[in-house]
Amino acid sequence: MREQQDHVDLDALSTITETVLTNSKVKAQWYQDKKGLRSFMARAIRLLMIFGTLTAALIPLLATIFVENDIALVSPAWSAVATAVVASLFAFEKYYGHGNAWMRFNDAEMKINQKVELLEFDWQDYKYREQVKKTQAFPEWTKRLKEHNNEVFEIETSETNAWTKEFQQVMTDTYKQKKKTLV
Repeated sequence: MREQQDHVDLDALSTITETVLTNSKVKAQWYQDKKGLRSFMARAIRLLMIFGTLTAALIPLLATIFVENDIALVSPAWSAVATAVVASLFAFEKYYGHGNAWMRFNDAEMKINQKVELLEFDWQDYKYREQVKKTQAFPEWTKRLKEHNNEVFEIETSETNAWTKEFQQVMTDTYKQKKKTLV
């Protein structure tokens, strides 16, 4: 009867473990899925800012080179337009924080995956010890599962808190900037 009870406990523990691992992997996958758009946007915005800055710098030079009948073919005023576009892109990135989010999502995904791998290794080790020693270690493993769940939750909480703090700071900075321009 004792052997049958141990088997039932290990089956139940296996089900709980697989549920915890699956939930953790789903969370890691969420970060992986979301970081792709953030990566694309961060890189695209930075690339547009670089080309916009280059364009703004080159337009006055081109205006002096390409002259026909003492009239510049390219108005130097377009340099101001290019500078305004770059400033808008900078503000857009600051407000939406694609670059920062990309890095945070990447970090959270890596941390969760690291925890999942460690838990999977510990689970295999636990099952091996159970088979070899035939000891009852159910409470020990449930404690480890709770620790893992708490670690993943802490990563998510840390990411959410960082995002909230960043968003609040951007809103505060935007408010201060608007207040300065209105005064």
